[in-house]
Amino acid sequence: MIANLHHNCIIIDFIMLCDTFLSDLNQNMLPPGNQFVSNNRTRCKGGGVAMYIRDLFQYKIRVDFAMNISNKFESIFTEIDQNLH
Repeated sequence: MIANLHHNCIIIDFIMLCDTFLSDLNQNMLPPGNQFVSNNRTRCKGGGVAMYIRDLFQYKIRVDFAMNISNKFESIFTEIDQNLH
């Protein structure tokens, strides 16, 4: 999907996904030029959240804002550095 968008000169900086159904075994689907952050369910199928962040951006994960309820609710919060390199 991202490669197709780039081919058509559409550049996306951030993509947020929910219900990714990813696990630690299948989450390495990183398109070139992006960083991948995810929070997967560990004890059952389904759920999960993820973000693609374009390499242009520096970020830090904000665990102090995250709310997670085991195998029912996942979240990711990031702080994006506004100073582009």
